[in-house]
Amino acid sequence: PKVIKKVSVAAYGLCCWSRAMYKYDAVAKVVKPKQIALQGAQEELVTVVAALKVKQDALQEVVDKLEKLDQGLQTAKRK
Repeated sequence: PKVIKKVSVAAYGLCCWSRAMYKYDAVAKVVKPKQIALQGAQEELVTVVAALKVKQDALQEVVDKLEKLDQGLQTAKRK
């Protein structure tokens, strides 16, 4: 590009632009599969988080029931 700049500023601009497009294309080819994989992982994360929420709710129900039973036991021991 430095040699071209001596000849023509417009040609220098076109040369810089074409080199930038070439670099962008090379980077895009590397990044695109990673973006696709990220999107898939994010979709899977949403599914797993929803399943986790269901399990946490079920666990909370069991914990509440256990606390109620424990309170009943403590009441029965006092009598």
